[in-house]
Amino acid sequence: MLYCTVPQAPSSIKAVVAGANSIVVAWSLPGRTHGVITKYLLYIRAPPERDPIRRILPPQNRWLEVTDLEPRMRYEFWVAAATRVGEGPASPVVSATPTDTVGAGIHSVGGDVRAAKGTDVILVCPHVGEPEPTITWRRNNAPVTRETRYELQPDGGLLLRDCQRADSGNYTCHASNRHGSDHILYTLAVIGPGAASDVITVRTKGNRPASPPQHRLVAVNASAATIRLSSWADKHCPITAFVVKLRPSTSREWQIVSGRLPGKQAEYTMGDLMPSTPYELSLTATNPAGDTTTTYSFTTHRIMGDRLQEGMGPIGGGMLGSPGGRGPSPEDVFTDPAFIVPIVISCIALVSIIIAITLCLKRRPITGHEGGGQGEEGDPSLNPAAENKSNLAAREQYYATVRKPAPSPIHDVNALERIPEYAEDIYPYATFQIQRQEDSISTHFQTFVYQDPRRATVETLAYRKVRVEVTGMAREEVEEKAAVEEVVVEAEQEEEEVEVEEEHLVWEERVEDKEEEEEVVEVEEEVE
Repeated sequence: MLYCTVPQAPSSIKAVVAGANSIVVAWSLPGRTHGVITKYLLYIRAPPERDPIRRILPPQNRWLEVTDLEPRMRYEFWVAAATRVGEGPASPVVSATPTDTVGAGIHSVGGDVRAAKGTDVILVCPHVGEPEPTITWRRNNAPVTRETRYELQPDGGLLLRDCQRADSGNYTCHASNRHGSDHILYTLAVIGPGAASDVITVRTKGNRPASPPQHRLVAVNASAATIRLSSWADKHCPITAFVVKLRPSTSREWQIVSGRLPGKQAEYTMGDLMPSTPYELSLTATNPAGDTTTTYSFTTHRIMGDRLQEGMGPIGGGMLGSPGGRGPSPEDVFTDPAFIVPIVISCIALVSIIIAITLCLKRRPITGHEGGGQGEEGDPSLNPAAENKSNLAAREQYYATVRKPAPSPIHDVNALERIPEYAEDIYPYATFQIQRQEDSISTHFQTFVYQDPRRATVETLAYRKVRVEVTGMAREEVEEKAAVEEVVVEAEQEEEEVEVEEEHLVWEERVEDKEEEEEVVEVEEEVE
């Protein structure tokens, strides 16, 4: 049967004075052992000292004579049982004081005794005292007589031969001398043969520790390797210890680098490793169900790399007692949630970004030839050709000049040639006669205002782009353009007047500044 818990405390403990320098301590079995008892631990303390002395005893011993004690000093005793799982709770504390006067005492605690029918049983009664105590036995409060099946032993014990069911009952051993008395009680139960019960097979929970994949266990840099001991699975039985061994891959000798690490330790770091060197790591985990040993391989980084990096996969290993066992396979890496979850999240994020970009492209306005027939008349900011055309049209409205008429019945070539074709050909306040397209001969005169020579260079470039062509223009269009031109002329005149006034003011300020400077110079000369 497999147990994963410590034993209970011994149910009773007893201390008997054996002399001026010794005390005998006895104790019973634990109520529940939860496995095989491997040892007992006896604690001794002399108040007011706080730290006790511990004695380790084999599991077959349930009493001990403690010697070399100080007379007339009180001593305290308690005991605990231990199995492979660990040390159990302590028993109650008892005390005794060594003296020269030794009364009768029995260093046993008695208890329940079971015996099969027809077997022999000895009930012990170890005792001390000075003078030697007298030993008597009673069965169910009646003295035990010397019969064929009852025999008193030299050490004071009682032998029962060929036990029968009638022998079941309470047996008491009494010890007494002139300094005191003591007694212990046994309860004997004789069990006769009976029908055997059915045999059932059960298995308790728990298994040997399970080793993790290396990417979760080992992290290395140029000179050290960290082992995450907490990544081991205990399989329902707590891990009690780890043993770490290390060797270079070129060596056959293992070096124990840790001894036995406690099972609760989370990490262990191995230092003083050589850079760029392959190593093999052997790690053994122990719990009450058994041991598991797994071997891993890793290579330290170059001297410039200080970043911890996960190791490579295990190269071998297995449980003790199962030769040829292998450690975790590479498939464990791809089934580990710590490896899969980041990949899935990255894929989802990538798909979301692609969908968002696609939706943005679909919602973007379409210009040019794909803009639903807009062509060159679409948004001027998105079509340079349309923007240039719009600028030319605006310039035509502001700087329109008289264009040459279409061929008419008037054949005066000289008159046609006098009509200006470009803006720079127009003389200040010149007037020209334009023939209408209709048969009726009516005239329309237009006045051209003289432009400031400083603006001639810039405006000439714009005028040259506008050709004077009035062929085929209807009367309404000519009148509309005439009205626009009058408004433009008035605006330009106002701008020119403002500019002339500003220039005049600037000129006057400069003249005043110049006069002030000359006055200052004259004053300085006079002073000199």
